[in-house]
Amino acid sequence: MSTIHPMLVHFPIALLSTGLIFDVIASFSRRAELQRVGWWMMVSGTVSLILGLASGLGAEAGVVINTGAQAVLDSHKQFAFLLAGLVTSAFFWRLSCRGALPSRRVWLFWSLYGAGICLLWVVAWFGGVLVHEHGVSAFVP
Repeated sequence: MSTIHPMLVHFPIALLSTGLIFDVIASFSRRAELQRVGWWMMVSGTVSLILGLASGLGAEAGVVINTGAQAVLDSHKQFAFLLAGLVTSAFFWRLSCRGALPSRRVWLFWSLYGAGICLLWVVAWFGGVLVHEHGVSAFVP
């Protein structure tokens, strides 16, 4: 389980970020097919986010963490849980709209989803710090 985390984490980054871009373009262009693309990217991005979170929790048990990296890992993990809450909330809101962007309070939806994407990049940054500055690797036994 620990070696799969580094492979999975790139999917939610790409899918959710690109999905948001498609949704924004769909909102301005009013093209329904772009909104459907954004929806399916959100679906697959949310699923891959949950899988990435689960694999990260599994990977944590199999790595050696030095003292300096522990604080970074704790931040990475805390922000990942917050991220999962934001993105899954936006996902279920949109699911209740049958995959369409909400017609009421769309600004609140954009704020929730946009904050989730910003937090996604923060989580990714902390993950990069763990690997590149602290040498934490799930591939080393």
